Amino acid sequence: MKRQTTIIERILMTLLCLSAELVFGQVSNPTVENAYFPFDLYKRENRFGEIEVDSARLGYHSFMLRRFEEPKLFNSTDSNVVYRFTWLRSFDPPMTISLSVRDNKVILQTKIGNKSRIDNSHFDLTKLDRKENERFDEYTKGNLDSLAIADLFEKGIYVKDTVKFRYTTLTRELTTEEYEKFKNLVDKKQFWTYPAISNTGSGVDGADWILEGLRKENEYHIVYRWSPGKYRDLDFRILCEYLISLTGTTRKGRVY
Repeated sequence: MKRQTTIIERILMTLLCLSAELVFGQVSNPTVENAYFPFDLYKRENRFGEIEVDSARLGYHSFMLRRFEEPKLFNSTDSNVVYRFTWLRSFDPPMTISLSVRDNKVILQTKIGNKSRIDNSHFDLTKLDRKENERFDEYTKGNLDSLAIADLFEKGIYVKDTVKFRYTTLTRELTTEEYEKFKNLVDKKQFWTYPAISNTGSGVDGADWILEGLRKENEYHIVYRWSPGKYRDLDFRILCEYLISLTGTTRKGRVY
C-alpha cells in the first residue's frame, strides 16, 4: 500500500521550494541596497528596442561578491587606491583579486571559491512523467506558485546542494617593480577611459571578467566583458591577465 504523505512532509517540501525561489530572487531581482554596481552601467537594449537594466547579470555579479564578503567600491568613501578583479568562470572556481595601496604598501589579496557554481542545488526531473514535467514547466514560467506543485516535490525532485560555499584567502605584498608594471598597463591599456560595458553580450561557456578601480577623489570605474580574447578586448584581457599572474594560482590553460 502506498504511504500517504503527512502534512509536515508537505510543509517541508514547500519550504524547500520557497528556499530555491529565495536564492533565485536574490540573483534575478537586485535592489539598490544589495547591488554592488551602479544600475546605469547595466542598461541595455532589449529585443523590443527598449532600454532596460540587465538585472539578471547585475544580480548574479552582486550575489557572488556578497558570498565573497567583499565591500562595495562604487559608493565607497575609501581614499586609498583600490583595484578589484572579479572572475566568474563556468568550469573553475570563482575568484576575486584585489590590489590596494595602503600605508605605502601594495597588498594583493586573492579569494578562491571552493566550487565552480555558488549553488549546485538542482531539480531531478527524470522522476516526473510528461504531464508532471509540463506542470513544473508552468511553475518555472511563473504561471503556478510553489503550493500548486508541492506534490511534485514529494517525489524528491529538489536535490539540495549540501556543500557550503567557502573561500580561501591568499595575501601578499607586491614589489615596487610589480606595482609599477601594473600601473603602466593601466595607463597603456587606458583602463580609466575604457568603455564600461560592451554590446557583444555574454555567452554560456566562458567567464565574466569584471575589473573595478577606485582612486583619488572617489573616482570609480568598472569594465565588464564576457571572455575577452585575441580578437575582442585584447587590451583589457592583457591588463587582467597580469593581475591573474600575480596570484600564482592559475595555469595559463585555465584562463578563459
